[in-house]
Amino acid sequence: MHLSLNAKTVKILYFIGMIVLAVLFIMTPDIGKSVLIYKFAIAIAFLIWGILCFALFVINILLKRREYKSDPDNQADDFEDTFRKTFGNFDFKGIATLLFGILLIGVSVIQMPDCIKDINAGTTEIVLVNTSVEQHRSTSSRGFSRKYFSLKGTELSSGENYKFRFDRLSESVVNALNHDFTRVEMVIYPNTKAVVSMEIHCTDKTIVLPDEKI
Repeated sequence: MHLSLNAKTVKILYFIGMIVLAVLFIMTPDIGKSVLIYKFAIAIAFLIWGILCFALFVINILLKRREYKSDPDNQADDFEDTFRKTFGNFDFKGIATLLFGILLIGVSVIQMPDCIKDINAGTTEIVLVNTSVEQHRSTSSRGFSRKYFSLKGTELSSGENYKFRFDRLSESVVNALNHDFTRVEMVIYPNTKAVVSMEIHCTDKTIVLPDEKI
């Protein structure tokens, strides 16, 4: 009963984690001082969600093993038989949950150090030239479609190529970045590429983000 209760609790937390992540992704701004905080929160949420996936896998194993050992015919089986027969009855969903949890933890382990470095070191300023914006559309296996933009450019002094992703850009901003600009000045966090601000210097005006509605 105790294990069943824990499994139910972990499942509830698992679905709560899904909702929290969805809310964080929806609320995360493309540009602004809070972008890094959201990225850090998402990395922590990935870690917690991954641990919950792993916990679900372990609890299900313990439940199956207890169910197997509760059968009087199996009491005399040694550890090897118990292990083989327990895992032999383990479903694909359980394995998928484990692999998904490992993936989430891996993503968190990659993202979190970059967030911490940026929090400690602060921002840097870059100037991009030869910029271009492309619109993309990603479609999930369930048919959910999402539009996003990728901004590419070359840093003026170092010659380094940069690429940024934005979920929302106005048509005026896209046109300015593709056609009518002299340079793009950006304040970013160098490790996570979180954009704090962006100034698009055009021939007759300057577009400042995030003040521009995007």
